[in-house]
Amino acid sequence: MLSWTFGVVVGAMLTAMFATGNLFGTPIFAHLRELHPDFFGQPWPIWFTEGGIASLALAGVVTTCRTRNFVAALKVGALSGLIGSSILAVTGMGMIIAFHDAMMQDPGNVHEYQLSTPAPPTEEQLSDFIYSDALEGSVIMMFLGPLAGAILGAIGGGGGMLLILAFRKRSRTRPPDLPARMRSSVTPLPLHDSL
Repeated sequence: MLSWTFGVVVGAMLTAMFATGNLFGTPIFAHLRELHPDFFGQPWPIWFTEGGIASLALAGVVTTCRTRNFVAALKVGALSGLIGSSILAVTGMGMIIAFHDAMMQDPGNVHEYQLSTPAPPTEEQLSDFIYSDALEGSVIMMFLGPLAGAILGAIGGGGGMLLILAFRKRSRTRPPDLPARMRSSVTPLPLHDSL
């Protein structure tokens, strides 16, 4: 269950990263970019990527604290990464199909195409490039997601194990309020005098 919970969170973060990174440069948001330059000028894709990374590490911490099992943290991290990257693959390709015409007008896509070929692209070449780039990225993320999830789950699992040890030592060193012999012999005092 934890794998699905954190996998959906990671998938939402990666989808938001994909959307902000690919759609904020399109004509769809041109009017909004002029009205709110401070909002659209923020590095949203980077922040959403960092949120996905933090979610994978947190999956390891939570799993280790709940199960007290480091291997379970690795499994949950890897499965969360796989689920999140699968969500990204489906939603990313859906966004490419839905907003294809707007992405064709994005100067960032034309510039990215020209990095591989110096000649300006035709409309058909740019369209093929956008689809193939999204498909290649989705396939790569299907491998990177579980790998990153396992690594970050291990880091979070190690942190969870340290938390378990820290709280276990703290509870052992804490002195009880009263010694065991005195607890049973103490009688409660009356709250007020009855005259």
